[in-house]
Amino acid sequence: MAVYAFVPGTVDTPVIHETLAPGIASRIGLSTDEVISTILSQNPGYVGLLPLEHCSAALVYTLYHADEYHGQVADPFEPLSRYGIIQEPTVPEDLTVALSAEVALPQHLKQYLTNVNQQNRELEHRIELRTRELAEAHERSEALLLNVLPAPIAERLKATRGAVIADYFQEVTVLFADIVDFTPLSAHLAPQRVVEILDGVFTVFDNIAERHGLEKIKTIGDCYMMVGGLPESRPDNADVVAQASLDIQKAIASMKQDQSFPISVRIGIHTGSVVAGVIGRHKFIYDLWGDTVNTASRMESHGVADKIQCSQQVVDILDNRYIFESRGEIDVKGKGLLPAYLLIGARDGGANTT
Repeated sequence: MAVYAFVPGTVDTPVIHETLAPGIASRIGLSTDEVISTILSQNPGYVGLLPLEHCSAALVYTLYHADEYHGQVADPFEPLSRYGIIQEPTVPEDLTVALSAEVALPQHLKQYLTNVNQQNRELEHRIELRTRELAEAHERSEALLLNVLPAPIAERLKATRGAVIADYFQEVTVLFADIVDFTPLSAHLAPQRVVEILDGVFTVFDNIAERHGLEKIKTIGDCYMMVGGLPESRPDNADVVAQASLDIQKAIASMKQDQSFPISVRIGIHTGSVVAGVIGRHKFIYDLWGDTVNTASRMESHGVADKIQCSQQVVDILDNRYIFESRGEIDVKGKGLLPAYLLIGARDGGANTT
């Protein structure tokens, strides 16, 4: 069974009003509106013109000769023209201008139309360039936002449009890494050299954090802060941070051979709960708060150069997979005596690899 449906068209369609009618008007010296009202309105045989009274005729002839169309009609005007329903367009007798391709437009009108076409092309070109520039600017802003915020947080920030973003995490592992005695050392260096050293060291730390799936939080002077277990929780947060700290230790040892002076780094690690969120409106920062952050910072500041100092909580989680050396209890500012351990390395086959 074949189904046919013809819908009446109108004269004022983009194809008719913007293409066909102006083309005829330029040939016979009439306006576009005159062409539509006096010529095209008489003839349903142009694309877009299928008056209501011709729909039924087209449908009847199509159904009657359905075997010839094999159930398909690509052009609803075809049966009308085949069986003489459509007539050739006629020009009213009161129109003095003949329908002829040889009729020429005045030179000034030709020049005007040429200028209009050129302006249209230039406008389209400018729009295309501007659209491309806007797309590139959007990509740059997206990349900049991802440099400041973790990807899931950036998506939430765009979706919530200014709503407060704050989350509680039951267990994360925070790492601080500080370049030992860099402040007095930088006083004897040129500003460019200071920035070169920090950029070189922190770029290495960035690569290590990315490789282990950790989140860089910020740098504070010559101190670097990263965390495992957020913004998406992961049960192996202490393990991957321990691996990252050992990689940092190896990287610094390698960098010492390439620098004109030795660089030492103190690393501190602690595991616990934190609150994380975005602060700021014009300059965003994703930051952490809580005693876990303070303890990790104290593990670093009370640590030993070129060593990784961990809290009891870290050791309790990783003792069966890593080797630790006890330092006994150390007097931590603001917290009193706390047990501290130095991370020596991973046990054979103990550490997870990322």
